[in-house]
Amino acid sequence: MTVEKKYNNIMNRFKKEAELPIHFTDLTEEQKVLVEMISESEANKEKIKTINEAVILVQNDLDFVLHELNKIS
Repeated sequence: MTVEKKYNNIMNRFKKEAELPIHFTDLTEEQKVLVEMISESEANKEKIKTINEAVILVQNDLDFVLHELNKIS
């Protein structure tokens, strides 16, 4: 989902309370940059979480291999 669609979906739920333009295209350039930065930050958090999970899986595999090597030596 694009940043614009995410913003529009969120703002449609909170139009009155937020007191911000409803549509992404109605934001000022500064507001657009801020919304994009927040969105990128969230996307980066998800990427970091995925990478961390992959590293843990590899670490577990290596620990198992080391354990098995120690058993046969």
